[in-house]
Amino acid sequence: DNKTITDFISFFCVESSIIKNNDVLRVAYLFYYATEAGLTTPPSKSALKTRLNALVHDALILAKRARLDVFNALTLMDNALFLEQQKFGGGDGQLHYYLFNYRARPIAGGVTAGNQLDEETCSGIGLVMP
Repeated sequence: DNKTITDFISFFCVESSIIKNNDVLRVAYLFYYATEAGLTTPPSKSALKTRLNALVHDALILAKRARLDVFNALTLMDNALFLEQQKFGGGDGQLHYYLFNYRARPIAGGVTAGNQLDEETCSGIGLVMP
């Protein structure tokens, strides 16, 4: 009613040509999101999880309407709170990004050493490098 922005989500598309084919593969990558559900004191993980699932669900619908073939999301920020519920499949390995800032503390990646989603180690911090 008061036209306040409470949530935000974004993704971008990369088109790749398919070898020996005239078609292209259109891949969406989850980029940034924000929600006021993560700003409560004390933080409510269940409220954040509910809101993020709704946001990502809407993004998946928008991507389908845009005729994108694949939607990718990494295990960073609070993504572990929605990846399984939104039926994202696990990749075939772990990606490692290196930031050359030795003063930075380790950031939890949202997965266990066995590459399983871990909702308890979400960092709420993310960097996506397109």
